[in-house]
Amino acid sequence: FTDYLDFKLDLTKFSHEGNFIREYLKLYDVNTYLLFSNKEKSYNAKFMLTYQKIIMDENGGLSNTTSINMDDPLLNPVKLATAQNVSKNRYHSFSHQFRLSEQTSIFNSLSILKRHKTYTDSSPNSGFYQNVFLDSIQTNDSIKYNYFYSSLGLKYKHFSLSHLLNRRQMSYYISDSTDIDNGFAFSYNPSNTEFNLSLSFYQSGQYRVDIEKVFGKYKQHRLLLLAARQRVPINYNN
Repeated sequence: FTDYLDFKLDLTKFSHEGNFIREYLKLYDVNTYLLFSNKEKSYNAKFMLTYQKIIMDENGGLSNTTSINMDDPLLNPVKLATAQNVSKNRYHSFSHQFRLSEQTSIFNSLSILKRHKTYTDSSPNSGFYQNVFLDSIQTNDSIKYNYFYSSLGLKYKHFSLSHLLNRRQMSYYISDSTDIDNGFAFSYNPSNTEFNLSLSFYQSGQYRVDIEKVFGKYKQHRLLLLAARQRVPINYNN
């Protein structure tokens, strides 16, 4: 739009009928990006939003596999008539930086990730399932995963120190689990990029250390040392 504001939008829509009954598939994919900086270059911001939705019919396979009509595949009966999978993914991120002086700046970043998947079938008593546990009228199995990340820090010359916050949440049917993890990060990134160091550590014991060295006359050689420990998946808490 201007020399200081840049906006990008990407839209994708895909659909497929399939060859047999209830093989319909539809996909929506939306990606947006917004970049901004003021005239003095003392403030810059980045915003990103992505969204995907997938709708997929489930037919459970053909009822009779001994004689398949390939001339007209839609005439072949299937095991499921009303089952469907729906997946939704959302990712939003916002980061900005404000320069206080030539050598000092404040930075902040936020991101949210949501992944939801739902399986529905309005005919649980069709004979396809071995057991119907709770509801014989409709089955609605779902799993949800939410992730929030925040970073707030101060940068002086080539050094930066920041506070980190991670929040994870997972739920499926009647069970759910949530945990919050605080940590800090330190990095050293000189402008010549010949040596970089980054460290992050959380109260849960999760950590990551990156040490990178670039050398050679044309900086064609790179040595990277990495040590990391990851938290267990949140569903293990159950």
